[in-house]
Amino acid sequence: MNYNQVVKHVKETFTERTSLALLYKLEKTTIELVSIQKQMMKLIEKFEQINIIQKKWHFCQKLQEIKNRQEIKD
Repeated sequence: MNYNQVVKHVKETFTERTSLALLYKLEKTTIELVSIQKQMMKLIEKFEQINIIQKKWHFCQKLQEIKNRQEIKD
C-alpha cells in the first residue's frame, strides 16, 4: 500500500477529525523518515570513501612488501 492509498483509506474509514489527526501523524512520520534516509545516504557515502582509502592503503602496503621482497632477493 503506498502513501496515496493510505490517505484515501484513512479518509474513507474515519471521521474527518480523526482522519486529520492520523494524516498529520503520517505526514510528520514521513518527514522524519525522509530525514533519516538522507542521514543514511550521507553515512553510506562516508563509509564508501573510508573503505576506498583503506583499500588503497592496503594495496600500497602489499606493493611495498613485494618491492621489499624483490630487494632482498637482489
